[in-house]
Amino acid sequence: MKKSIIIVAMIVILSGIVYAQDLRLDGYINTGLGLLSNDQDGDANDARLRAFGIDAEQPGFRFRLNGVYTNEANNAGIRFRLQSQGNYGGSTGITFPGEGELASVPNLFGYFSMPYVFGWVGFLENKITLSGGILEDNAWTTGDWWLASDSMNHFVGLGTLLKVTPINGLVLGAGAHLVGRAGGGDNNRLQLVNFGTEQFLENTRYVFHAGYTMPNMFRVDLSYRTEGGSVAAASSAEKAGNIGADNSSRLYADVRLLAVDNLTAVVAASFNNLGESTIRWNTVEDKGFTFQDIGETIISQTFAYRIDDLRFGLNAAQWMRNGTTTAPNSDQDASLLFNPWVSYTINTIVPRLDLAYFAGGSSSQGNWHRRAFTAAYNSDVSLFSIRPSVRINLDGRTHFEIGNMLNIDSPAEGDNRISNVFYVDLRWSF
Repeated sequence: MKKSIIIVAMIVILSGIVYAQDLRLDGYINTGLGLLSNDQDGDANDARLRAFGIDAEQPGFRFRLNGVYTNEANNAGIRFRLQSQGNYGGSTGITFPGEGELASVPNLFGYFSMPYVFGWVGFLENKITLSGGILEDNAWTTGDWWLASDSMNHFVGLGTLLKVTPINGLVLGAGAHLVGRAGGGDNNRLQLVNFGTEQFLENTRYVFHAGYTMPNMFRVDLSYRTEGGSVAAASSAEKAGNIGADNSSRLYADVRLLAVDNLTAVVAASFNNLGESTIRWNTVEDKGFTFQDIGETIISQTFAYRIDDLRFGLNAAQWMRNGTTTAPNSDQDASLLFNPWVSYTINTIVPRLDLAYFAGGSSSQGNWHRRAFTAAYNSDVSLFSIRPSVRINLDGRTHFEIGNMLNIDSPAEGDNRISNVFYVDLRWSF
């Protein structure tokens, strides 16, 4: 009954906005099907079908509807996203102390969520904007192949953001998030359990951004997030509240070269667990881990060049970790990924070949996104992958892709594992 009332209310609100003729809508649907097989014995390894969307990087499907409303004076507006996907998680993954054993917090969003919905107002010809709600802003997102989505998603939450453009090309931002948002594998839902607790200042996540673009020369971006509250804080009356996904302190940075026509050149980096006391997951008391104990660094490079209909490039990434919460400040091998590729456009048909070598990494079973690799931090593990594919553009908004991804994993012990997926993928944008 409550869900029906909410849906009816949303329809009424959206109908009123549409009547104002200032609402712009767009979105997409992405799904696909793959035939998976590998050379390992056992029923669990028999050939099987799996639904998966490459662009969404999600099992099953993903549907997104984005809305933007701007007032007639162009100094205020609303942005929102409605999302549904096949994978959303069975619960929030959070427990809290109840009578007797810990009780689980259910996932109240189910298959639907609103990853962001916020209003904004502008001042001085929108050189200063103030936003509030479930925020998402891609103004400082890195431009590389590996970190781009994370550099936006890790700065999303319920809160407020002040954005300032003092001069052309320079964009500054600062804000605070009281409630975190889950990742794409959990339907980008808000962490609802927070609404039943007080929000303590010490557990608030603060965000700071800076970006500068010199046209036809270069662009640089920098984003920093302080540590927030933790799951363990829910079991302490002194630190209750601010329970959310991914509360560690993080820093993102990237540099892009814009001076050469038809060339894409980006170097980006991520630094995780920067605070003096960064992880409080398994006990109420702070463990006092530092970046030296459990810090993680990811460096990503994207290079691509176009000559008429021919495109080729190299994607690369490196992972370095100082330790884990169970083995802080321990010996961890670097993981190095190299992904050269080439494509050629023939009218509406685009054949492409991707190769990948991952020293210290492995493939992700059941996932055939072009980033479907996992760092193992073990130099005895490696992966070689080859992926031919053909993309057919039906029009400017619709395409499907047919391809085959062959992975050869070399584990630390035992024989190589050969796995294969033949897939078809469809995306329709509107």
